[in-house]
Amino acid sequence: MSVSLKNFDFFATDISSHVLEIAKKGRYDKISIMRGLNEQYKIDYFLNNGSVWTINPEICNAVKFLKFNLMDDYQVFGLFDIIFCRYVLIYFSDELKTEIAAKMNYSLLDNGVLFTGNYVIYDLFRNNYDAEYYGNMSYYIKKKEVTNEITCC
Repeated sequence: MSVSLKNFDFFATDISSHVLEIAKKGRYDKISIMRGLNEQYKIDYFLNNGSVWTINPEICNAVKFLKFNLMDDYQVFGLFDIIFCRYVLIYFSDELKTEIAAKMNYSLLDNGVLFTGNYVIYDLFRNNYDAEYYGNMSYYIKKKEVTNEITCC
């Protein structure tokens, strides 16, 4: 069985319509493309248009861009294998971080994975996830037996 983009559903969400319009263009300047992206990925997945790098249109067209508030009901999306919620939870109180993480937990399949970025917030939602580490990165795997209690600190 070959793997193709047709075997996956990709959703990109943000509360800002403006940010979503920028994301849909998939355009990055020289400085942005250099931040943490492996050179081989640039070659494989982007087109170089002089000073601008554009994500491969086949990839960009596979993504559904949707306006969404993290406080809303996640059930509209169904269940996921992986959720990337990178560097947004840092803007919320610990109580809201815990509530959002619990909502995401309900949206993950068994053994689903939550990526939150390179900051550790495991103490806030250890009832729902097991923390795992790879190098300097932490990520969270949905526990099979979940209490889904919203607890803080």
